[in-house]
Amino acid sequence: DKRKIKEWLFRSNDSQLLILAFVGMGGLGKTTIAQEVFNDKEIEHRFERRIWVSVSQTFTEEQIMRSILRNLGDASVGDDIGTLLRKIQQYLLGKRYLIVMDDVWDKNLSWWDKIYQGLPRGQGGSVIVTTRSESVAKRVQARDDKTHRPELLSPDNSWLLFCNVAFA
Repeated sequence: DKRKIKEWLFRSNDSQLLILAFVGMGGLGKTTIAQEVFNDKEIEHRFERRIWVSVSQTFTEEQIMRSILRNLGDASVGDDIGTLLRKIQQYLLGKRYLIVMDDVWDKNLSWWDKIYQGLPRGQGGSVIVTTRSESVAKRVQARDDKTHRPELLSPDNSWLLFCNVAFA
């Protein structure tokens, strides 16, 4: 899985914003795969800016933008949403970046439109969205051929994992 995702990231067209989605039920390993990719040495070298945002069921677009800025080293206080978005653009402009939006739910995705429109294009920006919902993957405009659906473990591998955790 990790190798496939890295190939998608390395083969992306730098003039476009690449949107990847990891879709599946809870506990399937979407976040784990995203972490493996995010922390990979080759990924660290490829992307000048790497940003991890944990999105939950209860959040605001302002909280998401502030989280992105904190990842970029900016603890902005008191700025309005427009200013926050301009700051994000300034930090990412001219840089190759990877943003992971982890655990996006199918509530109101109006925040996505603002952030998506504000992200710089043309230098190899990529966004990974992990979600339980196919409709979220479609809404964030991840193409089907760039949507990863982790498979369930086989019964044998499930038993091995259980034994490793239970009897460690």
